[in-house]
This record gives sequence, C-alpha cells and structure tokens, in this order.
Amino acid sequence: MMENESTHGSTKGKKIKRKKKEKENELVTTANPMLNGKKSLIEVHNDIVSTRGRSGTGVRLKSQILQEIDQDNNLFKFRCGRRRVLFLTFNFVLICTQATIIILFTSTPTQLLGKGWERLELWVFILFFLVLTSIFVKHACCFRFKGKNMIENQVTELRTSVVESKKKLSLVEDPKQKNLSNTEDILKSDLNLPQKEEGGESALSKGKEAMATIVKLKKSFDMSGKYFLLKMAFFETFEDLNQFYNVATIHLCSLPLGIVIILLCGIFAEVTYRSYTYGKSITKKKTTTIVDSNNKGNEDNANKNEKNNTKNYNSWKIRKSDSPYTPAAPSIRPKVSKKLSLSEKSKMTLISIGQRNKQVFSDMLLDAIFLILPIGALYLYNIHLAIIEVVWLVLMPTISLASKLNDLLDEDLKKQMDKTYNTVLSMKFNKKGHQRASYMGLKRMEIICAEQNKHFPKSAKQVFFAINSSLSLVTIVMILFYAVQWVLVDQSCNESLGKLIWEKSCHIKVPFCKSLFEPTCDCCSFYLDGHNYTQLPDGVEEFTAIRRFVFKNGNLKDLPKTHIEKWNRVNAFDVSNNKLFSFQINVSTWPSLVSLNLRFNSIKNMSTEIWTHKQVVNLHLNSNTGLSIPSRIAVQIHMPRLRFLSIANNSISLPSHFGKNEFPNLGYLYMNNNNLNIFPENFNTLNTITLTKLSLASGNLSHIPPFIHKFNNLQLLDFRDNDIKTLTSEFSSWLKKQVTDSKGGTKKFEQLFAYNPICNNNTAADKNLDFLDCEPVCSVFCFSRNALGDGQCDYTCNSKECKYDEGDCLYE
Repeated sequence: MMENESTHGSTKGKKIKRKKKEKENELVTTANPMLNGKKSLIEVHNDIVSTRGRSGTGVRLKSQILQEIDQDNNLFKFRCGRRRVLFLTFNFVLICTQATIIILFTSTPTQLLGKGWERLELWVFILFFLVLTSIFVKHACCFRFKGKNMIENQVTELRTSVVESKKKLSLVEDPKQKNLSNTEDILKSDLNLPQKEEGGESALSKGKEAMATIVKLKKSFDMSGKYFLLKMAFFETFEDLNQFYNVATIHLCSLPLGIVIILLCGIFAEVTYRSYTYGKSITKKKTTTIVDSNNKGNEDNANKNEKNNTKNYNSWKIRKSDSPYTPAAPSIRPKVSKKLSLSEKSKMTLISIGQRNKQVFSDMLLDAIFLILPIGALYLYNIHLAIIEVVWLVLMPTISLASKLNDLLDEDLKKQMDKTYNTVLSMKFNKKGHQRASYMGLKRMEIICAEQNKHFPKSAKQVFFAINSSLSLVTIVMILFYAVQWVLVDQSCNESLGKLIWEKSCHIKVPFCKSLFEPTCDCCSFYLDGHNYTQLPDGVEEFTAIRRFVFKNGNLKDLPKTHIEKWNRVNAFDVSNNKLFSFQINVSTWPSLVSLNLRFNSIKNMSTEIWTHKQVVNLHLNSNTGLSIPSRIAVQIHMPRLRFLSIANNSISLPSHFGKNEFPNLGYLYMNNNNLNIFPENFNTLNTITLTKLSLASGNLSHIPPFIHKFNNLQLLDFRDNDIKTLTSEFSSWLKKQVTDSKGGTKKFEQLFAYNPICNNNTAADKNLDFLDCEPVCSVFCFSRNALGDGQCDYTCNSKECKYDEGDCLYE
C-alpha cells in the first residue's frame, strides 16, 4: 500500500513537472522582438539537453537568460555612460587637433578647394580628420544600433553551436552515419539558419564568405582578439622607436631641453613598465590558474569551479530522457578545464587583462602627450615646423589613438552586455544557489586572457623584452646626462658668447641638436631688439638650428651670406629697422621660410629667389626706397601661399603683371606712397574672395580704378591723400551699399578718403556723398582707425599722435 502511494506521488510529481515545463515553453514561444519570432533558444536547448542532468546546467542557464531577453527587449538598453563620454570627448579633441593643423597649413579655408589639395602631405591630416570623425559619429550616434547587432550576433553564434551539437550527437547515436551535411541542412532549416544553395556556390555567397573571413581576421586583432597582445607589443615598441627618432631629430632641435627631458621621462616610464611586464611573464611561477586581475577573489572561485566540474564529470551518468538527443560524457570536462587553467607543463605567469589594460592606457597617455605637448609648446614659442616634420610628429600617435579608441568603445559595449547578463543572473537565479561568477562555468575575460597569452609565445616576449630593456637603458642614460649637462652648457656658452647673446637673446637653447652626447652652443629661437652691432656677433653665424631669428632696431649693415644660407630650418627672419643696403641671401635654401621682414632698411636690390618661394606667407618690404618688384622678364613671379604683402613707402611703380597668377591667395596688400598712376593689366584678377585689405593711399591717383567694386569682401579700402575729385555712379552705389551693410552689422567695412578734393564739405554735400569717411586718422602712417587699441601693437600707429596705438605699444 505504501509502495502504491509513493508510486502515485512520484507520478503526480512528474505530471506537475511536465506541466511546468510545458508552461515555460509556451512563454518562450510567444512573440520574440529580438529574434523576429524565430524558435526560442530555451526550447531548442530543452530538445537537446536533459533537464535532469547536472552536465546541462550551464547551457540551460544561458538559455534561460536569453529567454528573459526574448521576453523583455528593454533589458539590453545600451547607455552612453561616463566612460564612453570620456572617450568620445578625447576623440573630439583629436578631431579638433587635426582640423587646426589643416587650417594652419593652408593659407585660407578656400585653398582647400584649390591649390591646397596639391600638397600631398596635407592629405595625411585630412585622412586622419575623416577617420576620427567617422569613429566619433559611429560611437556617438549609432552605438545602440551597434549594441543590438552584437546581441543578435551572439544569438546567431549560439544557434550555430546548437547545429554543431546535434551533428555530434547524431554521430554518437549512429557512428556509421555518413551523410552529415544533409543532417546539417535539416537542422539549419529547423533553426531558421541560412541553407546551402543548390547548384554550387554563387558569386554572392563567395563574396559573403570572403567578407566574413576578413571580418573574422580583423576581430582576431581587436582588443578581445587572440592576437591583440602580439599586435600591441609590436606597435607600441615601433611607436617608442618612432618617438625616440622624433626626439633626436626634431624635439632636440626645436624645444627647450626641459621639455625634451619630460618627453624622455614619459618614454622611460612606458618602456620600463612594458619590459617589467614581459620579463615577469617569461619567469616560471607555481600559479597555473588564469585569474582576472580586475576582480578580487576570482582565484578561489576558479579553483572551486574546477573541482566542481571534476566532481560532476566523475559522477555523470547517461540517463534516459524524453529527448532523443543526450550529450555524450567525454565532451564536458576537458573543454571547460582547458579554458580555465593552463597545462602543467607551462608554468609561466600570464599577462593578465589588468596588466594589458594598464599598458593600453599608459600608451594612450604617452601618445596624447607627444601629440599635444610639442605642438602646443612650438605654438607658444612662435616656432613653425615644416609640414613633413609635423607629419612625423602626428603620424604614429594619431594612428595608435584612433585604433585604441575604436577598440575601447567597442569593448565598452561588450562590458555593458556582460553586465546585463550578470544582472539577469542576479535577479532570477540567486535564490536557486547559482553564483554570478560561474556563468557557463567560464568567464569571458578569462577566456580572452587564455587565448591572447596562447598566441603570444615566449620567444616573442623575450624579443620585445630585450628591445624595451635596451630602450629603457638608453633613455635613462640620456635623461641623466642631459640633466647634468644642462647647467654646464649654460655656463660654457655664457663665457664664449656672452650673456647678452646666449642668456638673454637665445630663447630656446638646443645644445644637443648636432649630436646626442656632444653639447654645442646652438640656438633655435634668437630675439634681439635694440643693438649696436654692424655685423652679426661672433658665434651667431655658427648656429645651425635657427628657426626664428629676430635682429632688429640696430645698425646692422651686412649679413654673412655663406653661413646664413646654411640655416635650412629657419621659418621666420626679421632684420627690420637696420641699415642694410642689400639682401642677396638665396632664400631657396630656406625651404621652411614663412615670414620675411626687411622693412625700414635702405635695401635697393635683393635676390630674386624670394619671388618664387612656395612657403612664404608674410613679406614685409616696405620703407626701402627704390626696392621694386622685378619685371616678368627677370623672373616669373609665383608665390602660392603669400597672404600679406607690404611694399609701402618705396616710391616705385608696379610691374606689368600683378594678379592672381602671381599671388593666388593674397589677402592684405599695402601699396601706399608709391606711383600708382598705371595699374598692371591683370590687377583685376586678384582673388576677390581672399583680398580683404587694400591700401592705395598717397598714390597720385586722380580717379578710382574701375575694377575696385569687384572686390566684395574688402574690409579696408584706403584712398587717403590722393587727387580724387569725382566718383563714378557704379562705384558710388557699391560703396554706399558697403557702408550701409557695415552700419547694419552684417559685415565689417572701413573706407578712408581724407585729404582728397572730393572731401571738400561743399562738394560732398552737393553730390550727396555724406557716406564718405573724410575724417583723418590720428596719423597719416596709421593704416586703420579700427586698429587703434585692438590689443596688438601696430607699428604704423606707434606714435605720439596715436597715443602709441592707444596703449597697445609699450615704448615710444
């Protein structure tokens, strides 16, 4: 009787369990927003795995998590957290850096649509700008869509694994079965997976397979890929070698020694930490279990899980089940143990995820320092580098930062996905005794760590350890040597050159430009305002690293041609307010020259190479009586980047050709106090977009040139001190419109007509020309009323009448 009751009770319990199971399957087979109504994964796995076997616990657990995702699509709500905002902000800073470099190396924004594209080096920065912008848009605007695609890919991979499991089970039940491909097609049809096409593979399917192979190869080098450690070691070592080269060839010749020592300290810190990590990883240790260093206590959990897996494996028995598919015993324990621990033969310390991440972030910090600090310091010191030098400075840091930012933003999505899985585990299964750390018996980070260390062999670690150790040794020797020599070089050069030349006038001292370990008295930025030298002081002509040279307001009469032409790095040369009679320096030996200032001298002839220089932006030749622009017969003038040209107060006539072909990007043109009775035949072809300031004062003009009204972007038009008596109706209408728009605030426009007959009060009133500005400026030499008190000292307004540029100039 008792036996019948127990049998009846057990039968009743089985019926209750069966009904409960059917109820669960009904919930799963309802509408599925994530999988578009396909067969639920929990139902698929319940067909495969016995619900009574401990071996299927991990698979059932993951299936139940995915069941929760099927029922609630809001579980995976990817958010733009603080970490993502930080990375995107950093990405935006890099975009702005590339845009700034592009603007600096194009005279005007319009040049991007014209001659600027012909500069091949500029394409490097344009490409970086586009790549960084695409990364920003992808991860700032499309990260939720990308996250959902990642989930769908995970579900597809799990469905594919079900097909593989059923194939293996079919082979176990019938070892003589040969037609596995037909079985696979049936299973794929059951799971709504792609079928094989009849009649062979089409070109489209082959293309998809090739693309899938490329994507798979790319993923293997991503941050979670198996080759990431190897890739990181190679590229970071190459980056450090590149930065070391930049320090030796560019930084030591353009930056103060203190900033160079800071950069070397950054290299030393990174290569030392990397060599320590690699050295530790090739040292034999007793620990064999892979543990994620970001979470404490995982080592005990990993050991405990391994014991439980062993116990379950030994006690596992094949039981009868309603399902026709029962997993085979040999496929359980070995697969788990291999991913959780290393072989007993390999007893090396692994490079953990935490150590890997430290290397990534330290490398990003160093790249940012090398990208921003040198360029920022050069800008503050007013030093201009050649575009090819900037390419060398920016190339490797930008490639590295772009790659790492993309990987880190992708990894952020994966972490959010893992966090959601663990949240579902915590909410639904903690009451049943499941542990969050034992998800599927494996942790994603542990698997990644094992795979990446497996594909980063000991021999490769030894090679990178040797390279980084050597770099670390060389760098620390350089740091100590430069720190000691810093003071000694200053004392030696003060004695040989004098304090006025070395200590006060040399603003950037570069004693190790010629040789890394042999100091010399060399200077990058030299500035001396006010002197009594008729020739360059002894030792100055021996400088080879000069990039900015200012030697003004003195009695300089001659320049040593032979020595100065060797200054092939110079980009700014200023010898204004001296007593030079000639300038015969061949400036073609200065390929990086940007600004040449020869104003207020007595120069009557100069080398013609200046009129064909492709990099000069500012050219000051004013107040050199008799210094003229050469004719077309003497030289074919072409200065593609020239923006500023001043030939005022030279008492000359213009050449026959002076237009867009000669100066395609001219923006500021000052020709006052010259003979302007006859204008060049192509003067009206000057760039109407870029030309903003035009001064024709004191030019003996009796009428307004008929083409002036074509320059619609003018902000300054100076016709003072001429003999203008009338205005044409066309010019009068144009000028009145410009003045009206200026008063309305739509544009800036200043017109000066003082000291002309037309400004006679009666004449102006009779002809309704009250819009003319006939009021004199504080001085006939001051070029603009708007320039007074604008925060910059304009030398033309630096007079007592103009109150020394309304206080902008600090000296009389």
